[in-house]
Amino acid sequence: MTRRGMSLVELMVVMTACSVVLTLSATLLHRLMHVQSQSQQLQDRERNAVRLARQLRSDAASATTVEVVEGADGPSIALQSDRLENVEYRMADGVVHRSLALPNGGLASDTYRLGEAAVWRVSKSLATPRLEVIVDGGPKADSSGLAAPACLRVEARIGSRTTAESGARSAPPKNEGSL
Repeated sequence: MTRRGMSLVELMVVMTACSVVLTLSATLLHRLMHVQSQSQQLQDRERNAVRLARQLRSDAASATTVEVVEGADGPSIALQSDRLENVEYRMADGVVHRSLALPNGGLASDTYRLGEAAVWRVSKSLATPRLEVIVDGGPKADSSGLAAPACLRVEARIGSRTTAESGARSAPPKNEGSL
């Protein structure tokens, strides 16, 4: 005798097996999406570090004077160019803020997110007009579970663009030192 249908028990076993497979698939998909999100955040931080290095080198190259000021949140950098543009860099909560004061009274700003674990150190060379900025990600991760970029070290010659244009070397700033 041949059966033409399925029993209720057989149907329940198939539905249970399908639900287990779907649950495992959803868990795996969730984990993959979380890893992809963390990878994207780390890639964004690395991209911001490269943007910061490029912009800081450019600003330092066109600067005629540099001041490193120790503040409550750590050191900040004030650069002034011969075009009377004032640029300030400061770091707070893993974000480097760049503010550009234009001669016409305008203000432009940019932010570079590097992560809460990032540490900002600034020093100026006494012998040559050179600025060094180190952003160290440190061994710890921030609240999102991601570490900052491992280490970003930016060395920039102060006034290298202006000395090439004028042919004369700019005088080093008065308050030289290391922070």
